[in-house]
Amino acid sequence: MLGRPIYYMQVTISYQKKKNKIKKKSWVVTTKETARDIMLHDKKSMTSLENRVYGSSAKKGVVIIKIDSKKVIGETNH
Repeated sequence: MLGRPIYYMQVTISYQKKKNKIKKKSWVVTTKETARDIMLHDKKSMTSLENRVYGSSAKKGVVIIKIDSKKVIGETNH
């Protein structure tokens, strides 16, 4: 039985800092395939993105706008 694929993705994100909306490219490693699934079901990846954007201070939310590239880097064990 094979596990689920693990993806390395380059994504375009949007976030707000000091009343300015900012778009930026970033990366994420996840087993989810769509931006919506990552935002709804992958808390660990979203927390990682927020920490890279805001540091460890208050979190205001990061939105994944689109997936620019996707590469399979492995499989889960289950």
